[in-house]
Amino acid sequence: MSGVTDPASPYFKDGQWGWDGTVWRKLPLVWGISDGIGTQLFLANAVGGVDTLSSTAVPAGEVHVIETIGCTDLTNVPTYNLIQTVKDGIGLILADLVQSAANRYTYWNGRITLWPGDYIACTFYGAVAGDDLYVRFGGYKMLIAE
Repeated sequence: MSGVTDPASPYFKDGQWGWDGTVWRKLPLVWGISDGIGTQLFLANAVGGVDTLSSTAVPAGEVHVIETIGCTDLTNVPTYNLIQTVKDGIGLILADLVQSAANRYTYWNGRITLWPGDYIACTFYGAVAGDDLYVRFGGYKMLIAE
């Protein structure tokens, strides 16, 4: 066995290290939660008709687990709110909800995993020009890179 082999060595002080059968090496992070997600998107003075608010795409090296998404029109009551995730330009509909009143959130609660490049989109159908629209979502991040 060559190289640093004593696990008490300062060489091993950072991260998870293990013997892979031939050498001591740093092991990849396995699905550890790295941070929470609490994001708010806002569109003031909407165009009206059909308006969509989209999150930024999940960056390389991360996976985002989303557990709740809510959206509201502060000013009026849209016909309905479509909550979806988007992967490779294709939307996965999570909820198609009717907002009960102005400034009342419609919610999707569950658990969905977003991989690098995926994002959240909430579309307001029947919004009025000048409306103020909000989307909020939360969950957590996991690192998938070494």
